[in-house]
Amino acid sequence: MRRDRPDIMISIVRCQVGFLTASYKRRTPMHEFIVSPYMGRYVMVKPGSKAGATMPAHRYRDLVGAAHDAPAPIWLTAAAREAWGVRLDGKPIAPSVLVRADPGLGYGRASWEVNLGCNYECPHCYLGVKKFEGLEMEDRVKLLHTLRDAGVLWLQLTGGEPMVDRLFVETYEAAYDLGMMITLLTNGSRLSLPRVLELLTKRPPDRITVSVYGGTEKSYDRTTGRQGAYRLFTKGITAAHRAGLPLALSMIVTQDNADEVGLMRGLAERIGAPMDEYTNMVPTIYGGDETLPAQSTAHSCGSGRPSPVATPGTRSSMSTRSARRPSAKSGANRTST
Repeated sequence: MRRDRPDIMISIVRCQVGFLTASYKRRTPMHEFIVSPYMGRYVMVKPGSKAGATMPAHRYRDLVGAAHDAPAPIWLTAAAREAWGVRLDGKPIAPSVLVRADPGLGYGRASWEVNLGCNYECPHCYLGVKKFEGLEMEDRVKLLHTLRDAGVLWLQLTGGEPMVDRLFVETYEAAYDLGMMITLLTNGSRLSLPRVLELLTKRPPDRITVSVYGGTEKSYDRTTGRQGAYRLFTKGITAAHRAGLPLALSMIVTQDNADEVGLMRGLAERIGAPMDEYTNMVPTIYGGDETLPAQSTAHSCGSGRPSPVATPGTRSSMSTRSARRPSAKSGANRTST
């Protein structure tokens, strides 16, 4: 692996490992925040929170060398309290703090298509035949350990639709427990399921990005090719919003819903979620520059309206964290996004 490549893209692959690691079988108490190398820096991040901090290399080395039952140092206690209100006073470092090793490989982010299956039939989708297949759990755990050992801190789980995967809950749990900040790309149709809500509230993601395919039931169901899809979508984002999960929306503008852009923007405003808008439908399999039949003619290049290039199905890219304001108290620098 090269040090100058921060990203890893992973598609469905077959591998034969044939074992389930002991760390997956034996569940440990969940961490409150993570200390990890990231792209040449050392960061403190908390799942579900946009606040964070950076620290000097010597502080990170102190934590790596400390025993798990050693008390949290004063500077770490102060930084956690300032960033998130987390109180470590008198507590050992573990299990509250998950300290990740530094592999020195230079990777920081990865995107994993866990399954090519989907419960929608969108005309602009690049997947073609949506096969409900993926790695067995043993192989998924091996892959997640490989990503962790390569230095991946932010992991994007996508598909297909990741939440229809038969091992979605187990895969998410394994990634979270290895100390990864998880982004989900989803159509939102499964977000209201009790098992999914329980998973995401106990192990909060960094972000859930939900694709929006229409502002009314008629256009949404037509675009997705599924009657009742709009009802599941609205039920899902309502449940996630009420649960306090970190939502972001991606508006996919097509010929069928182009006149509902205002309605879709209104949805984002009502739940207070950021929204990206994608209007230019181009093939992603071989890189052609022609637009797809689902392209909205009112939003095509040359129409006089903004037309950012989108790759439907991949939906969005992850945001980059950067240090904002130093803290003079704790020996760590605060970060927010």
